[in-house]
Amino acid sequence: SPARERLCVTHPDLIAEVARTVRAKLRENPTLDAASISPNDGGLNSFCMCERCRRMDPPAAPRVDIRYQVEGRQRYVSYPSLSDRYAAFYSKVAELVAAEFPDRMVGAYAYSVYRTPPLYVKVHPNVFVGFVGLTYVNDTALERDRQSWNGWAASVEKLLLRPNLFHAGGGLPLIYARKMAADIRHCYETGMIAADFDSVIHHWATQGLNYYLLARLLWDPSQDVEAIIEDYCRAGFGEAAPSVRAYYARLEALTDELARTIGEAARGLKEEELREEEEDDAAQAAR
Repeated sequence: SPARERLCVTHPDLIAEVARTVRAKLRENPTLDAASISPNDGGLNSFCMCERCRRMDPPAAPRVDIRYQVEGRQRYVSYPSLSDRYAAFYSKVAELVAAEFPDRMVGAYAYSVYRTPPLYVKVHPNVFVGFVGLTYVNDTALERDRQSWNGWAASVEKLLLRPNLFHAGGGLPLIYARKMAADIRHCYETGMIAADFDSVIHHWATQGLNYYLLARLLWDPSQDVEAIIEDYCRAGFGEAAPSVRAYYARLEALTDELARTIGEAARGLKEEELREEEEDDAAQAAR
């Protein structure tokens, strides 16, 4: 896809050009607090693997699955997270921009195969990071995302929470009120200054409680989740509120059970993959 190319983010000419473009944008728009330098989203293209880029990828970084194509067919390769190379790119651009605009930000995502926090790169203070994570249908993935958020929170001052949360389930009655409330409060306490949830897909009959709870908590994360649930059931269902609340409580318990089951299965598959990698490494060493 020509619209979603993967760029060589360690190339000095690219860094200089992106910084030039950002400075021009900030000059033209004096009210902008930040300008985006985030990589392209999606698409089938893989990532640059030139020697300079690969030198930025620590072998000790968490492993990720990078997609590429061979003769039109998709393949995946296990490789260290690309977060260090992207954090370095963001920071170098921010440094060049800060020379003219010391009080303005550059914004970029922690996403895809650069979602985990960088191991070694110190992030420039003018980088504003949008973290794409949190899921409530896989406990293993949720714990990974929570750890990644905390890692980024230790590296940057300002964070945007940007989950693809409401795509999960395709309209099934998934309720995760208490988990989401705990995460919103924690993110607010650890650097979240804004949020962008993708997306309200209008599954009001099955997930309306999630939408309502999120809107209330983003307005004021200190609110009591039980009181919000009670308000939703009372205002929406009147005398049936006790029965509806019991219904939502049961759905939430089932959602938690589903997330635990899927998480355990995913963890088991990952452990099997790691064993296979260790066996392959041992076979290679023996040869």
